Amino acid sequence: MIAERDVARKRDRREFVEAAWELLGDEANWTPPMISEELDQIDPARNPFLAGGHVRLFMAMRGRRVVGRIAYLEGPYLVAGFEQGVGCFGYFACRPDAEAAAALLESVTTYARSRGRSRLLGPFSPTLYDYPGILEEGFDARATLLTSFNPPWYRDFFAAAAFVRCKELLAFEIAVSEELPEGLLRAEQLARRSGIEIRHPDFRSFSGELKRFFEVHWGAINANWGEVEFTDGQREYLAQHMRPLLRKELVAFAYYKDQPVGIALAIPDGVEALKTLNGRLGPIRAPLAMYRLSRTDSARLPLIGVLPEHRRRGIDGALIADLWREGYRRGIRRCDISWVLADNHRMVNTIKRIGAAPRRRWWIYSKTLQETARQGD
Repeated sequence: MIAERDVARKRDRREFVEAAWELLGDEANWTPPMISEELDQIDPARNPFLAGGHVRLFMAMRGRRVVGRIAYLEGPYLVAGFEQGVGCFGYFACRPDAEAAAALLESVTTYARSRGRSRLLGPFSPTLYDYPGILEEGFDARATLLTSFNPPWYRDFFAAAAFVRCKELLAFEIAVSEELPEGLLRAEQLARRSGIEIRHPDFRSFSGELKRFFEVHWGAINANWGEVEFTDGQREYLAQHMRPLLRKELVAFAYYKDQPVGIALAIPDGVEALKTLNGRLGPIRAPLAMYRLSRTDSARLPLIGVLPEHRRRGIDGALIADLWREGYRRGIRRCDISWVLADNHRMVNTIKRIGAAPRRRWWIYSKTLQETARQGD
């Protein structure tokens, strides 16, 4: 029933990637990825976030029909933010077939043990920034860029396989109107009195702005769960993939005494564009997708960060206020703020104060591999 796929061979990677259409293609709120990008993502030779790592792909078959898939992921970057001995999994997708799901989860567990791992953690596809978690609330909401969607039966599969909930992720939704929420106006006033100035990047000096952005990003999030500082190669990889979505009006820096101390990033929600492409570029699909991206009325806010020594000065609210105004001018009328760690109470409270409501909820799952743990004792 379980077929292993060789990550070194493009034919096997393609079969694994394209299985998503068979497994999730009927779900209206699922967003198809770009096949070429996902092929690169699962290849350690092409994805710097998997550099020096190890990937194994598994597919569950009934006859010639694929009914499920999962990937084992291991590498210096993936596990650096967790305790020693962690292995990760991702790209899980399965039909409502409990036997197939159990076989997939057992295969990835057994393989992790064979690699000497003491704990499995995921799903990450392939990193914490790419489609993390199993969706458990908000099935009626469409997925936004780089956030995962799955049918409701997945949580039962993980419970049956003795995986436990490890970390909760939240997505908030808010309507963007011409009038700013009172909480944002107060935050702006506080930030202004504190000497904070909000600026937008100059993309003519893209590399310099990118360097400043990532410096503040790491300073703001380095104490967060699972975070690891990016290498230069990883920064360039992210910039290359995100550049088509970046709008300088939707990237904001907070400066204090001419030094950047906070950042915020919003991106147009390209879900409709991706649905138009349906995994492949083409002479008709590509222009239509770009048109739909330019006309979208929704955005995703994936990142707000303030250096610890400058918090409690209204900076996060001032950054959101700036992006709110710029987004409204560009026709944005709805914003998805995701994802946020549920135990990041400071950020959760900031988001709730501006009137955003929780819309979707995911869980990262964990499984202790008892046999390996005893061997290592």
